[in-house]
Amino acid sequence: MNEWGVRLRHPQIGRSVHVQGRLGGRSVATVRRGLHRAVDVGSGDLVVDLSGAEVIDAAGVGVVVGTHLRACRRGRRLVIVSASPRLRAALVQIGLAHIVAPAPASAA
Repeated sequence: MNEWGVRLRHPQIGRSVHVQGRLGGRSVATVRRGLHRAVDVGSGDLVVDLSGAEVIDAAGVGVVVGTHLRACRRGRRLVIVSASPRLRAALVQIGLAHIVAPAPASAA
């Protein structure tokens, strides 16, 4: 984790990013830079795994929206996986439900 409580891992440069920690407030600039860099250097879908992230405010949602728009301008598609129910609901409300991968069915 960095000083802002967030860490980004790039298992496949330009193709996937795992975000861990708090996404909001002071961490948004770090996350924005990392996600925008991934959009700029890759091709095809950019998969962003938020299973280890806590989106805590509108600035965190804004980073996701801004990355989606940047990806679209470059002919790419942003795909959010393992989004929290709170982030999923926020993206549905603003008309971006299509960038969130369906939640896996829970094991019974």
